[in-house]
Parts: sequence; C-alpha cells; structure tokens
Amino acid sequence: MASTIINAVLAIVTPVLWLMPYVGDGDAKRLTVHGLRSLKYFTVLSNLLSATASLLYVLVSAAGHGVLPVWVLVLKLVATSAVTLTLMTVLVLLGPQFGWKSMFEGTSLWMHLLSPLLAIVDCVLFVPVGTLPFGATFAAAAPCVLYGIWYLMQILRHDVQEGDKTYDFYGFLRWGRGRIPLVMCGMFAGSWVLGLALWLGSRTLCLVA
Repeated sequence: MASTIINAVLAIVTPVLWLMPYVGDGDAKRLTVHGLRSLKYFTVLSNLLSATASLLYVLVSAAGHGVLPVWVLVLKLVATSAVTLTLMTVLVLLGPQFGWKSMFEGTSLWMHLLSPLLAIVDCVLFVPVGTLPFGATFAAAAPCVLYGIWYLMQILRHDVQEGDKTYDFYGFLRWGRGRIPLVMCGMFAGSWVLGLALWLGSRTLCLVA
C-alpha cells in the first residue's frame, strides 16, 4: 500500500508541476524554464522518467498478476538511479556553484529533493529490485550515458567555449575542454555506482525479509 501511494504521488505530482507555468515568486520565475525547452535538462528528463516508471508500476500492480515483471523492476531501478544522480549532482555540484536557495525553490524543491527521496525510499524499501541479477545494475547508467553523449555532441557541434551557458548549462567546461571525456566517464561510473547502491540496499532488505 505504501509503495502504491508513493508511486501514485510521483506519477501525478511530477508531470503536474512540470506543466505548471510558474511555481514560486521572484527569482524562482527567472530561474525556471518551462515546456519543451526544459527537456534539455537531465533533472526534468530524469523526473519524468521516474514518473513514467511509477505510473507503469501502479498499473501493473493494479492488474493483480502477483509477481512483478522483470522489465518493471529494471525500469524502476533505472529511473530511480537517474533521479538519485540528479539529487547528488545538486548536492555536490550545482548547489555550491549556483546557491542552495535557487536549487530548492519553487518546483526545484520537488524535482531536486522530494521526488528523488521518495523514489529512493520506494526502491530500497518496497520495490524488490534486489531480486534482479547483478548484471541488471549496469542498465542504471543508461540515462546518464545517453544524456552525456547528447550533451557532449552539443558542445562539440556548437564549438562552445568556457562560460557559455547556452549549451554548457551545467558548466562542465570550467575544468577545460580536454577534461570533458574524463568528467563524463566519471558521471557514467557514478550513475552505475548509485544504481548498484540501490540494488544492494534492496537486496539486503530482501534477504533479511
């Protein structure tokens, strides 16, 4: 029941907040990009993926087939890993760079903090992703890998220089163009580690149960 409630909340609240014209006042409006333009951000994509996974989880669970299909568990692990990466990026990278107020203001509070935390709790405590084989954890890196390839292609295609926030909106170029592949590989590895941590957490609880 708790898992159903969490997934229903994620499936409903995330797209509603994404579609809302403005949430918050003052700087919150200035800092928020809406509509299709916002799909360039990993934060938005990861949250919408999580909402989609939650919706499918609720629908499949409601069908009453008993054991959840493997594809549902894999999708939940992948989606939760993606929003966990969003949370960690905000805590480690974006918060110190752009300020905590802007990171947790308006819809960002949900996208950057509340939604990831709910997804993590659900994935570790309720959804039996720990029953998946170890190899399934590598799928957790897929969203980051696909997004990273697209992000790097935009930088190279437009010959982006350091300080240009139009295409390098996450500021990866501040370490220098030559280190972009290293930064990207670090993000890829980190996304897999987060997925592995979620899998291990769920697996531990499954074994205890």
